[in-house]
Amino acid sequence: MQSIVTLSTTKAEYIAASEATKEALWLRGLVSELLQVKELKTIVIYYDSQNAVSLSMNQVYHDKTKHVNVKYHFVRDMIKSEAIAIEKISTNENVANMLREALPYEKFNYCL
Repeated sequence: MQSIVTLSTTKAEYIAASEATKEALWLRGLVSELLQVKELKTIVIYYDSQNAVSLSMNQVYHDKTKHVNVKYHFVRDMIKSEAIAIEKISTNENVANMLREALPYEKFNYCL
């Protein structure tokens, strides 16, 4: 759940990506501490929004997204430092949909 209201789905997904990046880095630190591992692989985060992927990789929609708060561009810094990687996933292949929306029986079984 986001604590702010957005005017576009691209901005909403970009903000969610920033939050997911922070959570992924926290989990990475936890695993690193528990397993006493210095170097962990790059974390891959999957988006089902091509616009959010493009916005994360570079500032292609500058005119339409210049109002996005700077703190949400954190995800770009983490991509540059190779702490995370972003990949597009088809909406039909996105198993996270099972946790956030009602699905037809066939799709639910696929996600299981």
